[in-house]
Amino acid sequence: MIVRCFRVVLPGLHRGLFRLVRAPISSNYPPPTSKNIMTLADIDTWEILTSSFGEQLIRQMVGQLPLEDDTTEVPQNYRHRLLNAFCEQQAFWRKRSWPRFPREATWFWTDTLLQQASDWQTALYKASLIPDDAPIFDLCCGAGVDAVALSNSHSVTAIDIDPLACYLTQANYDWNKLDFNADGTARPQRSFAVECGDVLEQLDELHAWVHIDPDRRPDEKRTTSTEWMQPSLESLIPLLQQCPGGMIKLAPATEVPLPWSERCCRLWVGDRRQCRQQLLIWGLPQFPAGQLGAVSLDAACTNIPFLSQSEPFADSTVTPDQFVFDFHPSLRASGLSAAFALSLGIASLGDVSGYLTGPEPIDHSLVDAYEVLEAISWDEKKVRKMLRDRNIGTLVVKKRGCKGLDPNKLQLSLPDKRGELSGILILAEINKKQMALLVKPCNTELA
Repeated sequence: MIVRCFRVVLPGLHRGLFRLVRAPISSNYPPPTSKNIMTLADIDTWEILTSSFGEQLIRQMVGQLPLEDDTTEVPQNYRHRLLNAFCEQQAFWRKRSWPRFPREATWFWTDTLLQQASDWQTALYKASLIPDDAPIFDLCCGAGVDAVALSNSHSVTAIDIDPLACYLTQANYDWNKLDFNADGTARPQRSFAVECGDVLEQLDELHAWVHIDPDRRPDEKRTTSTEWMQPSLESLIPLLQQCPGGMIKLAPATEVPLPWSERCCRLWVGDRRQCRQQLLIWGLPQFPAGQLGAVSLDAACTNIPFLSQSEPFADSTVTPDQFVFDFHPSLRASGLSAAFALSLGIASLGDVSGYLTGPEPIDHSLVDAYEVLEAISWDEKKVRKMLRDRNIGTLVVKKRGCKGLDPNKLQLSLPDKRGELSGILILAEINKKQMALLVKPCNTELA
């Protein structure tokens, strides 16, 4: 059966299918939680919500710019109390998504689908790795973020077992698809289809590129175990032979078993100073099988991954050199900190899990580089005097190790409020000794 106005195949869809959740809507609707989601959301309500009329209501609630086309008529079956509460729910999730998605974009969510979704920047990066115009299946598509990003350069078939996820994938595609290039020219027409079904029942028919985001919350509890994900990694092994290439999205802390760890490259992807996801990649020559990698999408420069094998040790020193480096969480999650230090000829400052140090600045998307202005052993009185002598009135404190020191409290209590300058204080634990480094960011240009 085809849902009217949408190209989503939803077997057995009938009125009331989306009556999924638990409590009736009250006039004072609470913020949505995993236990209080979209009560009485029948298909008519969803169609109004994802229409221009519903989007205008949501935009008014969150303070987004109104749609350019303001000619939408009020639907005949518009139910004011129910739909307003529903829009408030979407407004809550949209605001919560803003650090991860463009502020003026239109996306529709449920609580679980928003938690599981890729960030928009990460989704675009993954899509850029797939050969242009290669058809691709987005399996376990969720709310469709990766499918929409892939649709910019590929024909996409998105599949999910959840009818509501399929509905939202189509709606999010219709709102976010790119019909024109930046210069106004029309983009090539590529197919986009959404199917509701069990991925495991269709594995034998998959012989194209695949992107898979297994459900890591099968019982509403997050898991990093590949056995408890749905579908499990073991059940997806045939894809290594059938498909020319693909990606599987995992949590950063997931341990990957054989044969995946030998036949795939494991890439940790970071954005906004966090490690967002781990990818299993096969079929791309720039990501050799058996390699580990890390990439940061924070920098404005080209995001070049660092690939290597894990190294247990790097050169270390107890004395900070002229520059110190704080590496990105994705590099830390990949276990490549020592290999990265060895590749650049720099040393770890104490333990490799802390900071790195070297005589020259480094311009790399996986590290933040700082010039050391002064380094002393940690003594609160001496640190206060150092900051006072340098006229520091505003302070940012970073630390690794150093138990008992609270950066949030110290950056308020340490600086002299009469100071006119701002500074950065790095607290490092070196051979069980706490040190304070006053630093400034390096603003080197790209080589």
